[in-house]
Amino acid sequence: VHGEEPLSFPCTMCERIFETRRTLTIHRRKEHLKDYRYECQCCGQKFFTRFALNNHMPTHTGERNFKCKVCEKCYPRLKTLKDHMRIHTNDRRYRCHVCGQAFIQNCSLKGHMKSQHPEYEMR
Repeated sequence: VHGEEPLSFPCTMCERIFETRRTLTIHRRKEHLKDYRYECQCCGQKFFTRFALNNHMPTHTGERNFKCKVCEKCYPRLKTLKDHMRIHTNDRRYRCHVCGQAFIQNCSLKGHMKSQHPEYEMR
């Protein structure tokens, strides 16, 4: 087949193997070359993609453009709004592997583990 490429792309700098040349390239730039090209002009923090830099900017601007249609709370990022929506849908996806209690947020599960099951490490 024309343009046939190998089925796996091993990283020459570590043991990892990738399914595509693109994911290998991203891995090498991020993990080995530390090629973070996008720098925040406010705090100097560097990011791998322009998207990640733009996602960081509300930290400085205070913008909250994502509004919950149920309770009208506003959030700086779409992901944060989506996480918040799990409260309204009672989506308890974080389950304690010790007692089975379920939580809406991972931080709540971590707090539960620390207070109720300190002898167990978070998985």
